[in-house]
Amino acid sequence: MMVEEILIFGFIAAVVIGGLSFPVWLLVQTLRARRKREQGGADPLGPPMPEMLIAPSLPGVEPSAERPFPEKPIPERPSPDRPPLRRDVNERIDGVRLAVIALVAILMLVPLGLITSVIQEREDLQQDSADSVRRSWGGEFIVSGPVLVVPVSKLITVMKEETAVETPAQARQVARQEWWHGRIIVLPETMEASAQLDPEIRSVGPYEHVLYRATTQMSGTFDLTEAKAYMAENENWMVHWDDAQVLMLSNGLQSFDSVGPISFDGQDLTLRPARDVMPTVKEVVASPVALTYAMRNKNLPFSVTVAARGSESFSVAPVGRQTRLVMTSSWTEPGFRGSQLPVSHSIDDQGFRAQWTLSELSRSYPQVLAAEDFEQGWGNTVYGVELFQSVDFYSQLVRSTKYGILFIFVTYALLVAAEICSPRRRLHVIQYGLVGVTMSVFYLTLLSLAVYTGFGLAYLSATLLIMAMVGGYVGLSMRSVWHGAGIAAVLAVLYGVLYLILRQGDYALQAGTALVIATLILLMAVTRNLEAPARPDGPTNPPQPEKKDATNQ
Repeated sequence: MMVEEILIFGFIAAVVIGGLSFPVWLLVQTLRARRKREQGGADPLGPPMPEMLIAPSLPGVEPSAERPFPEKPIPERPSPDRPPLRRDVNERIDGVRLAVIALVAILMLVPLGLITSVIQEREDLQQDSADSVRRSWGGEFIVSGPVLVVPVSKLITVMKEETAVETPAQARQVARQEWWHGRIIVLPETMEASAQLDPEIRSVGPYEHVLYRATTQMSGTFDLTEAKAYMAENENWMVHWDDAQVLMLSNGLQSFDSVGPISFDGQDLTLRPARDVMPTVKEVVASPVALTYAMRNKNLPFSVTVAARGSESFSVAPVGRQTRLVMTSSWTEPGFRGSQLPVSHSIDDQGFRAQWTLSELSRSYPQVLAAEDFEQGWGNTVYGVELFQSVDFYSQLVRSTKYGILFIFVTYALLVAAEICSPRRRLHVIQYGLVGVTMSVFYLTLLSLAVYTGFGLAYLSATLLIMAMVGGYVGLSMRSVWHGAGIAAVLAVLYGVLYLILRQGDYALQAGTALVIATLILLMAVTRNLEAPARPDGPTNPPQPEKKDATNQ
C-alpha cells in the first residue's frame, strides 16, 4: 500500500470516528452546562460586559472633569416579566452580512472560471505540440503479423450495351466474357510475437511527451489446408499460387525503422512498400513468394523482426489462429488495450510485462477470407499497451479547480466562526473578497510553476505562498496572530487533502466526502450555542436615554 493511500484511509477513518463521537461530545457538553446552571455556577449569559471604557491617559494631559469619557451602557439583568437580554448573534453578524458573504463566495466562481479557461488553453497548446511530435516521430502504431495473399481469377459474363453502326439510335445488350481478379487472404496457423518497448521523454518547449522505440520479433507457421479447401469450393476459380505474396499491414509506414528480411520456409525475403497489393490499405510491406505444390502440402514456418517508433500506444493485430503476444518495457504506468485483458501481467519499479494468449474467437474475421473483408476488420481487433504519463498536471489542475469553490466556502465559514468567537474582530466584505481571489490565484500559480518544476514541487510552492498570504492578511486584519495561524493551518490541511485526492484518483469521492463532513462537524461545534432572537410576548418599550439635568452641565 502506498503512502498516499495510507494517509487517505487515515483521514477518512479520523472523520468517521469524529462524526460518530460528535453527538456524544455534544451530549456531554449539554449535560455539563445543565449541571452548572442547576448548581448556580457559570452564568449562562457569559462573562459580564465591561462597565466602561477608560480612555488612555496621554502624557502631559490631565483628564477633564467637565467632559468625562462617555460610559458604555451597562446591560440590564433579565427580569421575570420580560424576555431576557442575551448576547444576540444578530448584534454581531446579521443575516444581511451573511448573505453578502455568501454572495461574495459565489462571485469567486468568476475568477475560478477564468483560470479554468487558461488551463484549458494551455492544455490545447500541449495537444498541438503532441500532434506536431506525432507528425514528425510517429503516433499510435499498429502492426499485423505476416499474412499470405493469393491471387485468384475467373471468367465472368457481363452484359454491356452496344450500338450498331447501321442503327446508332438503337442499343442492344450483348454478353461479354471478362476476367475477374481477386485476392484471398490466408492467415497463419500459429503466431508468437514478443515486443520490447524502450520509452523516452522528449521535451518540446515547456511540454514533455512520451515516445518509444519498439523491437518486435514474430514467428509462426502457415498451414494451407483450409485455404486449399476454400479454393476448391469455387471450381471455376483459377488460383495463382506462383504469384502469391507475403505481407504485413500497419497504420503508418513512416513509423518503421526497419522490417525484415522475413524468413519464410527457409527463404530470406525482402519486404518492401507495396501500395497496390491491397485494394484500399496502402500502408503495406510485401514480398513475392511462389507457393509450390510441395509447399502447399506442409507447414510453412516464418520469422521476422520489426523495428518501429511511435508515441502514446503500441498494438499488434492477432492474425494467428492461435496467437501468443508478450510485451515488456521499463515504463511503469501502462494501460492495456484490447477486448481481453492479459492472462498474466506484472508491474513494478522496473517496468511491466504482459502476456496474451488469444484464439481465432478473439478476432472479428475468419482464417481465410477476401482481401476486402480483411482490410475492414484487421485494425478493429488489436492488443497492446498505452504509455500513460504519470505527471499529467493539466488534467490534475482541471480536477483541482473543481474543489476551488468548496475550499473558499470552507475558509469563509471558518472566518465567520472566528468572528463569532471574537466579535470585536470582524473582517470587511472587501477583505473576504480579497481572500477568495487570493485562493483562486493558487491554481494559476500552480499552472505557472508546474510546467518547469514538476507538479509536486509546484504544488508545495503554491501552497506555502497562499498560506503565507491568506494567513498573514487575516492575522493583520483581525489583529490576531492566532487567527492568522489558524487559517493558515486550515489551508494546509485542505490543500494537503486535495493533493492526496489528485494523487489517488480512485479514492477521490471518499476523500472529498470526508472533507465535507469534517467541515460540517467543525462548523457545528463552533456554532452549537447560537440561538435565534426570541419574539417577545408583548410590545416592549426600548430603554429611553437618561435626561441630564441642566444644572449639572
